[in-house]
Amino acid sequence: MTDQVKVEIDPLVKERYGVLFGNKNVNGKVVNVEQVIGELTLELRGEIERAMWERRKLLDSRREVRDKYSFPPMEEKFTHPVTGEVRTFREIVQGLIDNLLDRNTPLRWRLNENLPVPPEVDPFKVPGLEITGPWNPVDMAIKQINADVSATMGPDDEDAAPPDFIPFGSQEKEVGLYLSRVNEHMILSGEISEVEITKKGERRKYRINKPRERWPTSIHRVPGMHLLDFHVKVNGKPAPSIIVDYVIHVLNDFEPLRKRGSLLYFYQPKVQFPEEASIIAKILWKLERILGAEKPGTLIKMKALYEEGNAGRFLPVIMWYWRFWLVGLNVGRWDYTASLIEMWNQRVLPDPQNGPLMGMTARHMMAYQRYNAILNIMAGGSPIGGMNAVMLYAENDPYGRARHNPVTLRSMWLDKMRERLVGLIFVPEGEVESVTLEDILSGKVKGKLYDGYRQSWVASPDERYVSAGNLPLRAPLEKLQAMLVAPEEWETVDGKRVAPKVSSGLTESERKLFISLGLLNEKGKITPFVLRDMTPEGFLKLLGGDLWDALYNIPPGEITVENIQHAFYMAANYGFQILNGNLAAAIDDYVLFPGRVVRFMNDLATYRIFVTWLWTVVQHEPAVTKDGWLKGPKLTEDGVIPADPVIQLKAGERFTKEHFQKLWELHNQWTRAFFEEYDRLTAIRIVASIISKRTGINVDKLVQAMIRGEAEKLVGHQTEIGAIPRIREIVSKAYGAYPRYVREISLEEASHKISEIVGNHELVRRELESMQPRFDRSKAPLIMDVLRRQMLCPNLIQHSGRVLFIIADKDESTREKILEAVYYLDREGRPLFRDMGRPSRVLLARAVEEGKMPKYALEAHDYVYDIPES
Repeated sequence: MTDQVKVEIDPLVKERYGVLFGNKNVNGKVVNVEQVIGELTLELRGEIERAMWERRKLLDSRREVRDKYSFPPMEEKFTHPVTGEVRTFREIVQGLIDNLLDRNTPLRWRLNENLPVPPEVDPFKVPGLEITGPWNPVDMAIKQINADVSATMGPDDEDAAPPDFIPFGSQEKEVGLYLSRVNEHMILSGEISEVEITKKGERRKYRINKPRERWPTSIHRVPGMHLLDFHVKVNGKPAPSIIVDYVIHVLNDFEPLRKRGSLLYFYQPKVQFPEEASIIAKILWKLERILGAEKPGTLIKMKALYEEGNAGRFLPVIMWYWRFWLVGLNVGRWDYTASLIEMWNQRVLPDPQNGPLMGMTARHMMAYQRYNAILNIMAGGSPIGGMNAVMLYAENDPYGRARHNPVTLRSMWLDKMRERLVGLIFVPEGEVESVTLEDILSGKVKGKLYDGYRQSWVASPDERYVSAGNLPLRAPLEKLQAMLVAPEEWETVDGKRVAPKVSSGLTESERKLFISLGLLNEKGKITPFVLRDMTPEGFLKLLGGDLWDALYNIPPGEITVENIQHAFYMAANYGFQILNGNLAAAIDDYVLFPGRVVRFMNDLATYRIFVTWLWTVVQHEPAVTKDGWLKGPKLTEDGVIPADPVIQLKAGERFTKEHFQKLWELHNQWTRAFFEEYDRLTAIRIVASIISKRTGINVDKLVQAMIRGEAEKLVGHQTEIGAIPRIREIVSKAYGAYPRYVREISLEEASHKISEIVGNHELVRRELESMQPRFDRSKAPLIMDVLRRQMLCPNLIQHSGRVLFIIADKDESTREKILEAVYYLDREGRPLFRDMGRPSRVLLARAVEEGKMPKYALEAHDYVYDIPES
């Protein structure tokens, strides 16, 4: 370590995860992890800070959206970060066109020119789903490897990562993100192939069932550039998380992967500007040189997420910067939606739950997915599909919500089939108006057909779910039409149709949707997109009309009371999960499919959507477009959801800050009702276990019967059933009851009290332990405090999950100072550090200088708002 670079590792991290640091033997050389982190940080920290500050300035700019987010002028120049080449935007686009048309010109460029994409990571060679998720606990990694997927993003150190903090007041001893990295190294090096862990009070074994040569390709997703690692400091300041993560994976896992015959593969998220793409290129090339590479892109390859609207206007440049490493770009549709809400923050966009205007089939969303496919095809890369985030319920779900699973499976099949058809791009020989896939395959029309989207994302390793998504992605091209026109087949529950089967052809409504999206003609024939006008000027009309308008111009639409409430419900539930250290959380969604409650996998992208859209609603106080109700909690056949009409708003009435306060109070009521219902379920489970032991009837069957009020049909009158309300009260004291949600008694005390009512202390204790909440309920009031302040704060925060990251491990007094500094509000909503009514960082900084606020509060403020030190 040189005198100019001082790297400090947090003692807890160094002690527990020290295997990740120190000297490593890579490619015949000894390289020190801390030294490389330090060197890269000093080289690039200034560039990263300036890039983040440019994001902030653009976000805050009051210029017209079309002006500040315009495509670059054709003559604007860009310098390649590795080769030093200087090209105009026109020349970069011309090089793409020349590559597509196979013209050997001086401007032609293509992806992976120094080393072709290895077959194991090529979507055209291994079509199917890529699975994302944390690799801690380690059983999650094993289940991903065992799944029938093409690749694992293992570990995912970005939106669905384990936490890089230990929640305050928890019994957790591990920093999940670092343990995940250790798990990755041990799995890749063969030190872990099976584990035995305790889940819900049971010891369970998990084993990797595949021989190593059949494992899915391992792709490591790094954190976004906007994050800091507070466990690693370089010259006294937190290091960029992205640098720490790249270095740890490269230096620890290069050798294990090389022994498997694999390169290092990464997934890069959240890039917005060419300057940010340049930083990534410099990181990759520096690491490759350390490994001994002579040419860029020969030891490392990457896929990347095109998930920021701002990136789309620079996409040819970004791909040109990354051309040595880039396999293909993924459409991160959830973050893309959030980024559009941020771009248009001066008005309120339609409800983000609104499918036709803001969902996966919205006009701009289809354009974005097709734009991604075309640019990847032009550059010789592989477009990759996005995440379908609905999940399956367990068959023993107490409310029987597994009856909705056919909806989820059909949704998965439709999403991946739609993506596959969007990726069909045809470059004709001569002029043609429109063509069908049959015309092309039969040779009726001449040209070249590209079959773009052959890989896409999934968040669950469930066999049925993965199979449903794999079918459209792996089907031979010539079989697609037959799959669409196959006979209708329906899943039924209790004699009622629920959803078409995965094997079913399109229903009439599905067919009409695909026709409206331009994927089928009126006769139901697949119609690939015809690519025309191959000139740089034609680039701005790439999709057949104004490209900017297609990607970014979102018309006004519905803003409903119900969806405002749903957005808060989703944000509060997921924020609660973050504070408890869970960044990938399945939440019961009562809106996505009307009349059905489905599990919806949330991560930081969905939090970004709902929080940012809510902020625009509260700040701009729009008129609602329909009569509607704010609703109180109600116990339904699908659990406790906002379903009881309480406060009506008529169409045209503004949703004011006073309405927001009422919504906030109603969600507090829902939280109380939800926890009390959970405790009632626990009481039912205890009683069902007692009765099951006596009668031999299946416990899950008894639980579902008790919830439906039909237990006596199975077992007759049982005295224990009448004790459920008393047992529930005891359970609530053990798990945490309203209003503070703090545990009042231990599980042992609770089990003694309950066994005095129903007997069998050992069984009661076992069920209490098995059912006890995974998360600390006392975090519920905290997320409500955070969301109220954030909605009322005049400043828009990008990636506001960072606020939760920096308070999650802090005590109450430290949290309070940070929240006051970030939101310029105290816990009662009174304004702080304001000048002429506006938040003033100058006044905040002065309060720090005068000793009225701690320095850490200002540092947290600047981190959240991407304000550089200088």
